[in-house]
Amino acid sequence: MNQELIDKLVAEEWDFFQKVQGENGRASCQDDWNTFRAMRSGQALAWNDEIVQSWLDDLANYRAEGRNPMMEKYARMMEFTEPEEYEKLKALLPPVEEGVRAMARHLTERMVAWVEQAREEFPYVCGAGRPLHSNEDSERDTSLETYDYCELQTYSPRTLELLAKRYDEAEEAGENLYLTTQEATARLQGYGSLAEAERVLAYSTRCCYHDDPLNQRM
Repeated sequence: MNQELIDKLVAEEWDFFQKVQGENGRASCQDDWNTFRAMRSGQALAWNDEIVQSWLDDLANYRAEGRNPMMEKYARMMEFTEPEEYEKLKALLPPVEEGVRAMARHLTERMVAWVEQAREEFPYVCGAGRPLHSNEDSERDTSLETYDYCELQTYSPRTLELLAKRYDEAEEAGENLYLTTQEATARLQGYGSLAEAERVLAYSTRCCYHDDPLNQRM
């Protein structure tokens, strides 16, 4: 993988992310460059240079059109987490081609299957954070399924096609692409491996559980 290309991509994504304005103003995660860099770089490291370049091209097109794909992604999530509010703003969002929606849904279903497998092997790392399925969405929590689906709708048909090819190659090789992403992210966060991150998080969780008097109540 071309690290300079990945660094350029993450810098572009960060710039768009900085321009997102929520209903309650700026979010705390918009000040957390280190976590953003680890998560977005981890995802790109599971792709290949061709996909990274294609998504960079997409971002250049967004910039030329005066659009923000990060803002559009978060706005589309509201269809699942805050449907009433989404109805008020959906007319302001550019339409998404049906073919793009279908491809985004297909790729999301494949990723969800990988996550389900990953959670069996690494329950603390891969089971932490977002709920998995869209039927678990709420105003407070956006599922990984919804997040992935809405992000993929911002990709161009070419980027989606390249991503589908990467998914096919991974499945043929018996590779869980979600685990590949999590392994890269764990290393970027300072762990020697995903297995080490799992051990640390498992130990931390057990300690917190036993030390918390609330957890002694049945």
